[in-house]
Amino acid sequence: MLKVGVHSDLHTEFSVCTITNLPELDVLVLAGDMGDLSSMAHFLGLIRRKAPGLPVLYVLGNHEYDTVKEYKKARAFLHEALRSENKTVRKKVVISHFLPAFELLATAYRQNTDALIQSAYWATDIPQPHQLADDWIYGHSHDCIETTVGTTRFLSNQRGYSKVMNRAQSADYRRDYCIEV
Repeated sequence: MLKVGVHSDLHTEFSVCTITNLPELDVLVLAGDMGDLSSMAHFLGLIRRKAPGLPVLYVLGNHEYDTVKEYKKARAFLHEALRSENKTVRKKVVISHFLPAFELLATAYRQNTDALIQSAYWATDIPQPHQLADDWIYGHSHDCIETTVGTTRFLSNQRGYSKVMNRAQSADYRRDYCIEV
């Protein structure tokens, strides 16, 4: 089993956020909206100093890069990769920035029409691909949710905006969040 640190939406352009368990991890996943260019250089430098050999998987978020053309290309790749029959693959893990299913919206955003309209930018309902994944790591909504829909485990650990070092907008954000894959 791999120990995987999962983080998104750290928004280091507002304040620094340190990950406390870097030396214990086998891989670190950053699921978008980590910060601007100058704050990211500092943040990634901290990671390299604390865990020089740690592999980092970094998916860009809407604050870093976002185009419809790239979305369509990524979605086509995802469909193909998840449907492929590869006997050496033990587990299919997807990392995205946007929520892949409306079921992942926090309850507060499913209460009324205005909230659903507001959240339409956060989630895209792509049921076929997410039903083919074992685990799906995502960000964007600033809500930390760990749940299972069908046979897919969905995981998010999102800090959100904070102007105070190592504090979080999301009360459930954990600087030492780790899953086993």
